[in-house]
Amino acid sequence: MPYLVADERVDIESIIPDLSAAILTPGTTLPGNLNFAVSSLVNEIVEDRGESYALYNTILGALECSKLEIYRRMVAPYEDEKQKQNGDVFKSALPPSQTTLKDFN
Repeated sequence: MPYLVADERVDIESIIPDLSAAILTPGTTLPGNLNFAVSSLVNEIVEDRGESYALYNTILGALECSKLEIYRRMVAPYEDEKQKQNGDVFKSALPPSQTTLKDFN
């Protein structure tokens, strides 16, 4: 979960602007730069802690949960807004607010 208490965020937050600027360097590719930054961070952690299944599991779990939280908090609301603006693709489907798992059985 990315919701660290304030004093645990300080050191990490202080380097994010410079890292973001480097990733967004004009004339370079965002996907490649972002992938390189994430991969390099993972590599540093593995080199520091040593290889183990538990560490790889922790890293992959954190990456997966980050992906899911980005989707939940950023992508899904954006898609919901675009659905309202441009019309639904799924004409027979219920709106997301009225959908439950029982609707898919």
